[in-house]
Amino acid sequence: MPVTAVKTRTVKIVKATGPGGPALPLEEFTPEVLLDFFGDRISVDLLDCVVVPPDEDLNEWLAVNTHEFYEISKTIYTAIEDACTEACETCREMNAGPNFKYRWQDGKTYKKPTVVSAPQYISLLYQWVSAQVMDESLFPTDSRNPLPKDFPKVVKNIFRRLFRVYAHIFLCHYNVVVERDLITVFNTCLAHFLLFAKTYQLIDPPELEPLAFILRSLDTPSRGAERPLASTGE
Repeated sequence: MPVTAVKTRTVKIVKATGPGGPALPLEEFTPEVLLDFFGDRISVDLLDCVVVPPDEDLNEWLAVNTHEFYEISKTIYTAIEDACTEACETCREMNAGPNFKYRWQDGKTYKKPTVVSAPQYISLLYQWVSAQVMDESLFPTDSRNPLPKDFPKVVKNIFRRLFRVYAHIFLCHYNVVVERDLITVFNTCLAHFLLFAKTYQLIDPPELEPLAFILRSLDTPSRGAERPLASTGE
C-alpha cells in the first residue's frame, strides 16, 4: 500500500492511499452510534467533573487531575496489557492505528526519536510520567512550595503522551475492551480525559487527530468556554 510519511517530533503520520483502518472500522461510528457510545452508557455528568471549582486554583486543579488521569490510564491499560504484545501485529511499533506512528524520546536513555514496540513504549511512558508526578520540583506536595513557572508545559507534555495510550487501545485493542466487558469503564474514562484536555486546551489539535471523530461527537454545549492554560510565571 503506497504511503506518505510526515514526521513531526516523535510522531510519524502515515497518510495511506490504500485500504487500511483501525480494529473497529470508523464507518461503524455514525453520529447515532457515537451518541450511544458516549451518551447513554455514561452515567455521570462529565462536564461537572472537568470544570474547576470556584474556590480552586486552576493550576492546583490541573495538578491533582493530572495525577489522577495518570493512575486511571495505567489501570485501564493493565486490564488489556496481556493483549498488547510484540507478537501482536498492531503492536510491533507504537501507533494509533495504521496512520499514526510514535517514536520514544526522553532526552536521557533515548536521546533521539526511537522506534519501540507498543508495550515497550507504554512502559517507558508510564515510567516517565511517574517520575514527573513524583518530582517535588514539578508537583510539590508541600503547599508552601510554588508550582514551577513552566507548569503548563509540564502538564501538556504529560497529557499529550497519555493520549497516545488511549488512542492505541481504542484503535488497536477495542475488540479486547468489548470482549472483557470494559466498554462502560473505558468509554467513561476516555470521554472524561478528552473533555478535560479539550476544556483546558492541553493537547494540540494535530496530536488529537487519531481520535478527532470522537472529539467531534463530544462537541456539545458546555457550561463554560474552553480555558487555555495560563503560564504561572514567564
